[in-house]
Amino acid sequence: MESLPTTNQGWIDLGSQYLLRQPIRTAPLVPVRGEGLYMWDAEGKRYIDFQSGQLCVALGHSHPEYVQAVRDQAGLIMQTGTAFIAPSEVLLAKKIAEVSPDPLQKSFFACTGSESNEMAMRLIRKYTGRFEFIALMRGYHGQTAGSWSITGRGGMLRDGYGPVPTGTAFIPPPYSYRCQYCKDDGCCNLGCADAAEYVIDTATSGKPAAIFFEPLLSAAGQIVPSEAWMHRIAEICKARDILMVADEALTCFGRTGKWFAFEHFGIVPDIVTCSKGLGGAVPLCAVLTSAEIADG
Repeated sequence: MESLPTTNQGWIDLGSQYLLRQPIRTAPLVPVRGEGLYMWDAEGKRYIDFQSGQLCVALGHSHPEYVQAVRDQAGLIMQTGTAFIAPSEVLLAKKIAEVSPDPLQKSFFACTGSESNEMAMRLIRKYTGRFEFIALMRGYHGQTAGSWSITGRGGMLRDGYGPVPTGTAFIPPPYSYRCQYCKDDGCCNLGCADAAEYVIDTATSGKPAAIFFEPLLSAAGQIVPSEAWMHRIAEICKARDILMVADEALTCFGRTGKWFAFEHFGIVPDIVTCSKGLGGAVPLCAVLTSAEIADG
């Protein structure tokens, strides 16, 4: 029998032969076990996992109740098909509706954050009859074709892949720390929101279907919008009948101290996309919206 590697580098070398990797540097350690906030590498060294399993394991690694729930469901039934409703699916959707502000009520489930944004885009096009989208420069929404088209990041995410699908106009992020519109500290005049309005009016039909935004732009370096910016964008969208989509992949279900990060800003988006912490390491995402949009 072929012997397995016993070192981090051994696993990395073996993986390089068989794994198709993203164009990012491979970490020098290979986690093989986790418990709570700790994880252990292939050589038995313990680490504190400050990234929380890339923000997926909100309860920590291998929480006993979570592990038991997975085992219980696996012992009942693991797969049926999209023609059927699963009791666990219904109960989860009900629980999400109970902690969500009105009118958010109905959920659609899939596996990944990219998928949740893809499904939101399809739902929006069907509901509005329009196809254009607005997204933020430096924002991140996934790496599938549709979610990639609303991701406002360049470099290795764009280099060598050719043109992205069309139909998205990008607006500047509300980056007050290094703002290109306000040169003095504390002078915010919402110039970035004015620029957003200008982009919508000049680079689109004037009535795009929706804007995708992260309540906290994580991949951009933890950019936190101001409440004033969020309300101004909401006003711009309302005046033009543009739906607001909050991508809460990294912030949903308690990560920021509230069930959703958008609640810190006193707004309720039309659609919310959730993943990562929702599944607690099991691949799971949700698109949450109102009954009107879901049934429209």
